[in-house]
Amino acid sequence: MKSLAAQVGGKVVEKWYREARDRSRREFFDCVMRTVLVTRGGSVSNDLNEAVMIRAIVEEPMTIDSDSAVYEWFLESMQQRRSSFLLDVAADMKNYDERADKLDVNPLLLEVASHWVDCHCPMWLMSRKAILKAAKAFAPGNTGWSEESLKRVLRDAKLSGSAKRPIEDVVIKNGEIAGFYVNADVISGTKPTLVLFNPKGASKTLRYFIVPKASEKRESVVRVGRRGKT
Repeated sequence: MKSLAAQVGGKVVEKWYREARDRSRREFFDCVMRTVLVTRGGSVSNDLNEAVMIRAIVEEPMTIDSDSAVYEWFLESMQQRRSSFLLDVAADMKNYDERADKLDVNPLLLEVASHWVDCHCPMWLMSRKAILKAAKAFAPGNTGWSEESLKRVLRDAKLSGSAKRPIEDVVIKNGEIAGFYVNADVISGTKPTLVLFNPKGASKTLRYFIVPKASEKRESVVRVGRRGKT
């Protein structure tokens, strides 16, 4: 965003970001409400974050093992609410198993909307090619997603983004997002740059390297540390 601001002006970039954030929030909220209503049989959690977490567990129980945020929330909730929490999760899972075929939420839209302004994977700054690769990395089971299906999602949801899309591609390593290829015209400099970031709720600082790739006229942004791992 700082690099874009240097080119087109800070107020312009901030306007793009606000529009992208507000539109993605509306789409994500609609998706969550649809999924929660179906899962809970008409009863909606008062805590939207809890609704998202429970939904993740109900849909794919192994999320507890693969997602540190879900794992920490699950243990904390179980410690605080004990059996009442487990009974709520069990009831949600039963309702989901019985009514899963009635879901009307586009899973690709859900992934895109939830990560549209994600600071670790800002889809609002990405090309369509990069968005599709990132979405598939977040949901590896959805192999049927295509450029055409993404085009329909972006068209119907009318998600706002940057007029310039500097992130041209996504680097996938071991099934996860490891970094990004960024248009060299956006980020100046010829030497690798270390970027430090402290995400809310994370125990460790995440590190990103911005590595110039002059031969391809691009910059490679590679994540070398992530939450809970070195």
